[in-house]
Amino acid sequence: MEATGKLHFVGDTKQVSDKFKNREFVLAISDNPEYIDHVKFEFKQDKVALLDKFSLGQVVTVGYNLKGREYTSKTTGVVGYFNTLDAWKINAEAGGTPEYSKAVDINTPANEDDLPF
Repeated sequence: MEATGKLHFVGDTKQVSDKFKNREFVLAISDNPEYIDHVKFEFKQDKVALLDKFSLGQVVTVGYNLKGREYTSKTTGVVGYFNTLDAWKINAEAGGTPEYSKAVDINTPANEDDLPF
């Protein structure tokens, strides 16, 4: 899977154990600038350094896998679930920030002379 958006946040590399490290980052993704989703991804192990060459605000495309896990709380015994967007590549987009159309007020009467044909 792939997602394209503005690099909104880049976290520090976390050394979780002797053999495992990860680094979280967030993309601001939207087809409409009025409704922006902030989606968290993570790189693991040797991939954490891939973020070093990118700047906040830069438009990037991320290749990722959707992962999910089930867990049981040790204190309550309740079963829960969590998802991870496991990134494996990141590339800069040459086009930069996409431009969006302005919102249209559907309650405003249209000018009949504005027809495109």
